[in-house]
Amino acid sequence: MKIRIDDAQKLATALDAVNLKADVHTAGIAEIMGLNEPLDKKLSALLPKNAWKGSRASYMSGGSVPSAYKYQRIITMATLERGAGAWFVVGLCRLSIWGDADALSISLTPAQRDAAVARFSLRFTVQGA
Repeated sequence: MKIRIDDAQKLATALDAVNLKADVHTAGIAEIMGLNEPLDKKLSALLPKNAWKGSRASYMSGGSVPSAYKYQRIITMATLERGAGAWFVVGLCRLSIWGDADALSISLTPAQRDAAVARFSLRFTVQGA
């Protein structure tokens, strides 16, 4: 699966196939399409735009629930990958979980990690002993 994040029709079809009848804690089209801006913002803090391609993101719908919430719930987990010009949904699955869903997280390639560390280390110097 590789669906451009702004392709509403293909995304809706894929989400319907994954979510089935569940609709309370699962992700909808607007929720997935809305990930574009926060993901770009997170990446821009780490890397220059020309180095974004190949990074991945993981998203779980449903957010947090009160600690007294004692039921298992069905959520949608989306895996996204950054292409040259846009984010692509490369994986969707339906999960049953207890408690809170994980927040949006980004995963970098080893080369991107090295570039992010190098960029970060330009912001400070280390004192001599």
